[in-house]
Amino acid sequence: MKKRKNLILYVVFLGLMLTLPQTANAWLTGWQYQREITLDTATIVDSFQVKVELTSANFDYSHTLDNGEDIRFTDTSDVLQDYWIEEWNASGTSTLWVAVATSGTTTFYMYYNNPLASSTSDGDATFLFFDDFEGSGTENWTRYPGNPVLSYTPGTWDASDILFPNVIKIGIEYYLYYSGSTDEVGLATSPNGKDFTKICSGIGGTSKVLAKGTSGEWDDDYAWGHAVVYHNSTFYMFYTGRDDATGTEDIGVATSSDGINFSKYANNPILYHGGTGWRQYHLCHMDVVWDTDNNVWIMLVSGMQGSPSGQETIGRYYCSEAEFPYTWHEDAGNPVIDFGTQPGVDDYHCYHPKIFPEKVDGLWYVYYTSATGYSTGRTISRATTGNLYTGSFTKDIHNPIITQGTDNWENSQVVTPSLKNQVDGKYALYYAGQPTSGGRKIGLIQADNIDDFNEYAGLNTEKWNVFQGTTPIVNDSKLDLHGSSSASGIDSYNTFSYPIALHTRSYWSEGSVLSTHYHALRSYGSWSYRVCDMYSTAQDNECAIYSY
Repeated sequence: MKKRKNLILYVVFLGLMLTLPQTANAWLTGWQYQREITLDTATIVDSFQVKVELTSANFDYSHTLDNGEDIRFTDTSDVLQDYWIEEWNASGTSTLWVAVATSGTTTFYMYYNNPLASSTSDGDATFLFFDDFEGSGTENWTRYPGNPVLSYTPGTWDASDILFPNVIKIGIEYYLYYSGSTDEVGLATSPNGKDFTKICSGIGGTSKVLAKGTSGEWDDDYAWGHAVVYHNSTFYMFYTGRDDATGTEDIGVATSSDGINFSKYANNPILYHGGTGWRQYHLCHMDVVWDTDNNVWIMLVSGMQGSPSGQETIGRYYCSEAEFPYTWHEDAGNPVIDFGTQPGVDDYHCYHPKIFPEKVDGLWYVYYTSATGYSTGRTISRATTGNLYTGSFTKDIHNPIITQGTDNWENSQVVTPSLKNQVDGKYALYYAGQPTSGGRKIGLIQADNIDDFNEYAGLNTEKWNVFQGTTPIVNDSKLDLHGSSSASGIDSYNTFSYPIALHTRSYWSEGSVLSTHYHALRSYGSWSYRVCDMYSTAQDNECAIYSY
């Protein structure tokens, strides 16, 4: 039996009042319940969006399918109207949007209770612009649910902080070399790349495998910021040494036959800071790989110019097999990855480079820490090149590709990435997460494809233009997505003949209208570089423009 409900629901939105009374003149075939919706002011344009709110107090959810799949809206002639269900909550408030097709409308109908119906909710059809970010890159990579995979151990040499993960696989064993609280290097191993156990056969029966030098030596303050290469049955550990007297940093090397007992090279350091340019104060935090295209060893290394709080960039060195590991040549074009070219991402630093050791689809991938301040705003970015030996590097337009998570152990910053292997058939990116207070720990992110480590991967480029700062990557009639503190979110959409406003789900309920520009929310936390809070752990995200 078809039923008309007697309940009246009032929703005030954008100056309109819609009323849901008991009667209507037409009926949609197959539906058992109908509501007439009356607006106190007629719609002002065709396809005007009206918000409808249902609650458990004014609507009987038992008369609909579990997720509102049988909801429909029609005009007074029973012509179906486009609609979108923003949220369906059968125990609370549900929010629906209806595109009332004809201007001057004051009455339309809602139908429900049809067990054979399937959903026709359609945001694209309902709004002038719509994106719910379904299929975005955040679905393609996953933070390992068992994170962190390695933590510091109170009462030991790594009592309060660990970082600089460097994971290599030897046979079936994963070796995770890391730096601890005393700025030295330790080792943990794992049979699967996820469950790591610190060794107890290192220096002094601990997990430490490389110690800083004695007082007066070049590495008497730090011996960390390392890269380990296994070559010809030998472990080569390149590491950063810091001189306590001068505060400067240089690079040395140590070798081992078992990956545990390392001997430092007698003529360390092998590479020095110096000059007035990019490595004036420090030369540190490196990675080393064999370039199979050019048959040469490549080292990417961080350099700091100026004072101890100076800015860091990434330079390139190279050597032949015969010269490895002690004799290196500097690229005349250094630095090869500079800071400040992506405002809001790397204003202050590009450092801690790690190279994926194989070329993928014609590209070498380099992951590094980017930062907007000396020790703030640190995220993970990447750059690519087709020629690791002589080629220029192109930063990913989506940088930063990895940002802080929501779990307490990494809710402030993420630093020192290392992407070297596959775990369970997936690419494995290890990194250090930093909380708002306390020490850092090491986590794991996995993806099916190397390009999936990208929070913008899957962004619908038929709807969005992507910018670096104010420089367009694509420039046409699509919405503009900006990435800088001065131009963030959706910056302009000026093609309508009547006022519009922006609706987003995450931070702003209705956005704001500023002159001819229509701005999206600024973003999660302190970053003004995200659209609709597009994070791997974000809540549901939608972005829509509606008539105003």
